[in-house]
Amino acid sequence: LIYWSDHSNNSILRVNIMLRFIIFTFCFLVYMPLHAETSANIKISATIEKGCAFYDSGAVLDFGSHPTSSKETNVTASVVNNRSTWSLECTPGIPVSITFDNGKNFDTATQTRRLKSEVGNYFVNYQVYSNAAHSKVIGVNSPSNTLSLISNTFDNILDFGVYGLIDLSKGEANKPSGKYSDEVLITIIW
Repeated sequence: LIYWSDHSNNSILRVNIMLRFIIFTFCFLVYMPLHAETSANIKISATIEKGCAFYDSGAVLDFGSHPTSSKETNVTASVVNNRSTWSLECTPGIPVSITFDNGKNFDTATQTRRLKSEVGNYFVNYQVYSNAAHSKVIGVNSPSNTLSLISNTFDNILDFGVYGLIDLSKGEANKPSGKYSDEVLITIIW
């Protein structure tokens, strides 16, 4: 405590109160946090665009195995689009076109898609259809090579299949054994 020379009680009391006030203020300022705070809202958004996604599972239009001398006339194969095959999904309700090219082994003279032997220039003609009854050919020229679809609203899977047909009674009588294959490019437009 600080004492004044006149030793009056009032002076001592005033100095004592003033000193306590200074000490309290100093302690308060030392322990008071020295930061400011503010807050604001930020906007968050996303835009979902119409579109399609193709998740290829490696499904193959596979005609199976047949003896080299087979004369079978209706060898069939099919792949129906679903979650375990191609899984071609689109935004519900949008129009979608799927265009098929002619394949890598197309015969321009006969306008025919062909499977090619992996051991040489041996071919097996085939045709693809958009229905299991083999009545709707997926052609080799526009517009017959295009499927026009609307995606469904149930699971976004496009409702279509590709159905193949081979007539082994045509062409060479004894085809060389081995694998025959082709690749057809499909283009999806929405």
